[in-house]
Amino acid sequence: MEDLRWGVLWGLVLALGFTAFAAIPAAIRALVPQDNWTAGLSFGTLALFYLGAGLLGGALVGLLRPAAQHWWGRRLLGVVVGLPIFLGGTAMVLELSEWSRSMWVWMGVGGVIWAQVMSFVFEERSDSRRSTQRMRRWKGR
Repeated sequence: MEDLRWGVLWGLVLALGFTAFAAIPAAIRALVPQDNWTAGLSFGTLALFYLGAGLLGGALVGLLRPAAQHWWGRRLLGVVVGLPIFLGGTAMVLELSEWSRSMWVWMGVGGVIWAQVMSFVFEERSDSRRSTQRMRRWKGR
């Protein structure tokens, strides 16, 4: 239960951070309106997507956190969390009705590749922490 709470909290933090970052162009659009800026997503829709994706993704990360101790678990975690977020974000920008079968396949492949790359980024950080801890123990002897 603690892992789930940890995941949801971090998902919420990331969602709020992305929403705050997206507020900058939204404020510029509100202050300097132009005709060609009306197309696309509204700030509210984008903020709701970030909140939903953050909470859902965070909950999945929290539930699968014990598996992340293993190499295969980090890859699995990248796909299970990254693929729906990648596809959801793409679906918000491109209308689903316009997607062909090949578009679904390529977006799925792209999402899996993106998720795998992101899982290695976090692995790099955890490996560097472990090696730093080992180095400190070695120097202490």
